[in-house]
Amino acid sequence: MSKTVFRLLLGLLLSFPAFAQEDWVQMPSPDGAGRHHPITVANDAYAYVLAGQDGATGQNLSDVHRYDAVANAWTTLEPFPGGGRGYGYGVCEGDDAYIGFGSNNFGFPTDFWHLDMSTGQWTALASFPGDGRNHPAMVYAAGHVVVGLGSNDDGNLGDWWAYNVETDAWEERTPFVWGDRHHPFYFGIDDVAYVGFGHGNSVNDNLTIYRDFYAYDVVADAWTVLDDFPGEARVAGTQFGANGKGYVLSGDGDNHGPLDDGEFWEYDPATDGWTELPPHPGGARWAPGSFVQGCYAYLTGGMEGAAVPFPIYHHDLWRVSLVSDCGCTDEDAVNFDDDATTDDGSCCYVAGCMDVTAVNYNEEACQPDGSCVAPILGCTNPASSNFDAEANTEIAVGGPITTGELGAGSFHYNDNWDMVFSVFEPTRLTSVDVFAQGPFTIDVYVKNALGVALTQSAFSLVTGWNTLNL
Repeated sequence: MSKTVFRLLLGLLLSFPAFAQEDWVQMPSPDGAGRHHPITVANDAYAYVLAGQDGATGQNLSDVHRYDAVANAWTTLEPFPGGGRGYGYGVCEGDDAYIGFGSNNFGFPTDFWHLDMSTGQWTALASFPGDGRNHPAMVYAAGHVVVGLGSNDDGNLGDWWAYNVETDAWEERTPFVWGDRHHPFYFGIDDVAYVGFGHGNSVNDNLTIYRDFYAYDVVADAWTVLDDFPGEARVAGTQFGANGKGYVLSGDGDNHGPLDDGEFWEYDPATDGWTELPPHPGGARWAPGSFVQGCYAYLTGGMEGAAVPFPIYHHDLWRVSLVSDCGCTDEDAVNFDDDATTDDGSCCYVAGCMDVTAVNYNEEACQPDGSCVAPILGCTNPASSNFDAEANTEIAVGGPITTGELGAGSFHYNDNWDMVFSVFEPTRLTSVDVFAQGPFTIDVYVKNALGVALTQSAFSLVTGWNTLNL
């Protein structure tokens, strides 16, 4: 009886940022195309990144990706029921997210949607009664979604609306009178929406990029003029509110070109003042998305316009802590942090082996416990003539092999078999190493996930190791 052990040699074509800001951590990326204007919302358990516009093709996207911070993993869900959508936005409170606006291939839709982030279920809401638009300001505050500004084929807008989440009804509110504009920055703190900056109407053919700032009291339907932003005027970044503060991140500057770096600013409503924080890694991004979970803020997507030699459309994920005392505060969790005073949603209750190449890998584990057992390939059947007493598995999971030692592979008798592997970066399959107990001929197929053969080759094996170049 012959046995065959296959060893895959994968040449991974990876790209890494040129540098990493100390306070920012790169997380796993979702599937899908690089994009600008992703719609981003989150509750305590899940974050959703959906839609936007494909930077390479200009296609309006409808894909939906859900991030589980505890598992640190993404799941692709059913598409957005509103169809492909660019320049749209979403806001959230608790498990409820409200999503709409933007544009598609037919114009500026006015449909409005509720997403239950705990279940992933969608519900159509009352349509917006005003003019559809791209990149408005959109804030959740005091039981309302307030929306205004933005632009469409008629130009920049300055109207202001409120959607009542209890009654599923819209009403027009006191307009914004300090210059029609699109792509402003905005966030909510308590019952107040904060709005400013953005791209206004040109004056004598001169570009207008603002750095003014305003507060809107949702309950009183009243605007307040605040101090101007102390930094460069800007447009088309991302923003969020958290822990009683507001944050603006990245974007374009006063010439509508990329800022010098991924600027990150914190606004304190108690002082009407701004503090600059460490920038995100890489260059500034036009039209990225962001969300907040626990103690952390996350950045995804957008166009890095100053990248060389060509702009980069991202579909990645970066995380930064907004407070210094984050951690798991549940004493029953295996990763309880006695020093933490602010729970960051990371509490884990199953410790085990988290190495997928180990024979005792535990897919439910979220905290490593040092118990992993490395695979030793061989025949584990005591009744077999080639039983290997040291072997603990006949199948193992592995990645690139860079040594001449017998690495991770699979043990097979003479039959038809499949070796399935998943990759999450551009990958080149260069060769397969095969160990044969005796000479024979095999056919090797490389198929994609749909079962379509990409290559088919016949090889004559000799006793021992054989390198099959694909």
